Amino acid sequence: MSVDLQNATTSSPSLNYEVKSLDQNQSVSFTAYTGTADLLIRKDLLTTPNGIGLNADGIAYDDGTTVTSTSWDIITDRIAYLSAIAPNNLNPTILAVNDTISIQNADTAPTKVINTSAGDPALPSEHFGTSWVGGGVPYIMETLDSTPLEVKDTTFQLNDSITPLLTTMMASGITTGVQTATWANIIAGGGGVPSIDQVLFVGQNANNQGITNLNTIGITGGTNLFNNSLAFVGGAGAITDLSSINGVNYPPTTTADLTNILTNGDNAGGLNITNLNNIDLQSINQSAYPPLITADLNNILTNGDNAGGLSMTNVSNINLSTINGSPYPFAPFAPYGLTDTLTYSNNASNLSMTNINNIDLITINGASYPPASATQDLSTTLAFGNSAGSTPINMNSNDIQLCNDINLVSINSVPFLPAKFSGVFPSFNLGSLSNNSTSYGGTGVIIPVGNYQITYTIQFDGNITQGGGSYFMLRGYCYLFGVSFGIVSPFMVNNGYMPCQTISYAVGSGYYNSLTATDYITISNNDTFQLGAYQSNEQGQTSFNTFISAVIQAV
Repeated sequence: MSVDLQNATTSSPSLNYEVKSLDQNQSVSFTAYTGTADLLIRKDLLTTPNGIGLNADGIAYDDGTTVTSTSWDIITDRIAYLSAIAPNNLNPTILAVNDTISIQNADTAPTKVINTSAGDPALPSEHFGTSWVGGGVPYIMETLDSTPLEVKDTTFQLNDSITPLLTTMMASGITTGVQTATWANIIAGGGGVPSIDQVLFVGQNANNQGITNLNTIGITGGTNLFNNSLAFVGGAGAITDLSSINGVNYPPTTTADLTNILTNGDNAGGLNITNLNNIDLQSINQSAYPPLITADLNNILTNGDNAGGLSMTNVSNINLSTINGSPYPFAPFAPYGLTDTLTYSNNASNLSMTNINNIDLITINGASYPPASATQDLSTTLAFGNSAGSTPINMNSNDIQLCNDINLVSINSVPFLPAKFSGVFPSFNLGSLSNNSTSYGGTGVIIPVGNYQITYTIQFDGNITQGGGSYFMLRGYCYLFGVSFGIVSPFMVNNGYMPCQTISYAVGSGYYNSLTATDYITISNNDTFQLGAYQSNEQGQTSFNTFISAVIQAV
């Protein structure tokens, strides 16, 4: 459908033709006025109408925005520029790994290039960011309206990868190496001029270069200059490898006298002092010098009585009481008597004593002198000696009574064999004897060293019972417990064999479990022994009344 607007009259100054969608919510209309015509495209008619109007002057939006013919030309230029660098129709450009956007000043052999790359995170040499070749022209970021360029909530790093050296700039200050300085301190330090502390923190080696126009130097520890270095107060560090100060060799050669030198330090460090004319000493190693040489012999021997193998000559007299610990002069020279001689030594060395008028003896060869007479009784005789040696004793049909011990070899030429030792451990109630445990007690028996046969019995109470359904076993043994030497076990037990039996079913009828065995046992030390017992059973039960007894006989 078309309408000829040129034939409109003053009585019909305009024409409005509108086409709506079926839902009455969108429309396209044509409006003609005298001198102008509009095309209107609108939506959301039923709620909040919104759309645009186009005419010869430009584009008008319902929100009040207009685009005139002049602004349209500018936008066209901008769209053409953006299209050149954003070929996918002004949508965000997403770079894959190693993708790059490049801006160059020429199609071939460009001298100025800006590359923005996504980088490859798997390769250390790759990076995410922008790099450029300026061709002698610096890369500049600027705002045309002087808006500040802000790096927010991060740091700005200058990285020299060749040296390497890293300088970090922050809103609070700057960090180079291990030294950090705030902007306030840098400005306060003299318009950005670093202090000596800051310089020395960067490097302390002067490399034999001169430092001039110094007023004063504060040295740590006073005036102690050490190892060709100056240590500055404040902990900044030290200037090392100094060769001269004010043209004078460093460290300086002092002309101080010996008193001043020793005041600063008296340790020679293992060095020698040579070409001395004279030295006035009072002590050496804290000992008086010169050493005492006018002391008498008593003082000398008080300090030490070892002559070191040297001889004493030209001695007028020595008053000795002993030589090598022996009295001097030696016995038996006068005025010493027999007491002094025998005190020195009572060994006659097989020599005889003759022309003795009388000698008062108490014993001869340890036996009482005079010997017992035939009229003395046995008690008196034994008081002199109780060993007959190998001499037979004829009792003349008399008895010996109240005798403590007689060690006989034979009687009437018949070898005497004493009775073998035997001992009895009376029945004793150990009390509770739990499964897989030991206990001992009862009367002690003194048993001498020897080999013995032992017969023992262990009687258990009714708490160890078979129960029903299976056959369970009980085993156990007796042992000796020495007061001084501990447990001694029988021979078979030591070899892993111990008496055992099937646990009784009828303990309630008086058929209690009992173990009796005979074994051999060796006693290695005289001791007082008590009887002990061990038991284990497959039921894991405890005998609360356990009676043990034994008889031991030497073999």
